[in-house]
Amino acid sequence: MFRYSLPEFRNKRLLRAEMLEQLRDYPKNIVKLALEDFSDGILSGGNLSWDNGGLTVSSGMLCWKGRLYFQEKPCFIPCRSVNDMQYLKVRFADEQWETDQVKGTGEIVLETKVTDSVCELELCRFFVPEQI
Repeated sequence: MFRYSLPEFRNKRLLRAEMLEQLRDYPKNIVKLALEDFSDGILSGGNLSWDNGGLTVSSGMLCWKGRLYFQEKPCFIPCRSVNDMQYLKVRFADEQWETDQVKGTGEIVLETKVTDSVCELELCRFFVPEQI
């Protein structure tokens, strides 16, 4: 059965926990339904550009183990010639549980070690030969 339920706020009426839960859950449920067929990876943005001896990863959104991670500002990663395959990836830290929220972080790293699929998501790999 399809349905909808929206809280109605009126003057001199009590604000109930259920009303706040509806406001919290509504956008979360929309996003969950819209993205349920997506697997881990970049969902939007995260474009790469090369400039000034490094890579810039644009702002974007990715999915990792059912959680959405957002990068609101571009990230610059210095890159030098190492004559080896380089892996640009996101390394995820363990979730942090606090009193009223759960937080997850992912740091963009560039290194020559192969991606560890347990805690990392590969964005790309490339080879920059040493300059002669």
